[in-house]
Amino acid sequence: MSNYVQTNNFTQLTNAHAVVNGAAFDTEFGNIASAIATKGNNVSGSFTGTLSGMSSGTTGPINYNINGSLVTLSTLATIAGTSNAVGFTLTGLPAILIPTNVSPWAFCVLEDNSIGNTIGAAQIAAGTGVVTFAKMSAGTTSLTVNFTASGTKGLLAGWTFTYPIY
Repeated sequence: MSNYVQTNNFTQLTNAHAVVNGAAFDTEFGNIASAIATKGNNVSGSFTGTLSGMSSGTTGPINYNINGSLVTLSTLATIAGTSNAVGFTLTGLPAILIPTNVSPWAFCVLEDNSIGNTIGAAQIAAGTGVVTFAKMSAGTTSLTVNFTASGTKGLLAGWTFTYPIY
């Protein structure tokens, strides 16, 4: 992956009769083409995420992949703790992962009240990097941000959440 580096300084050509030779243009366009061709569309990495709504600081590795305008967050291992509040969020996202607009709710699988495979959803607030989790209300198709304030709550191994970065 390379960045564009300018070779020719065209600002020195300050009068209307200045002539730019074709070789100089070829060099610059070659530099630009090379930079574009070697830039990858994917950026991957990881960060330590912190889950809220637990009795103690619950942290774990969160992987990310940026592919064009989409970001996917995922876990390889379960990150869970003892729930002591109805709220449930994830913080610690690097600036590169924070969208400029609120993301739509995206379905994912969560753990609530020691019950794995709870149908849930995630949404990330614009400019804050806070991921808010919700779960399906029993017997309905509605989401609620009120989790059970006891038992185990968290992200299961294999959890994923994809959202637009814009």
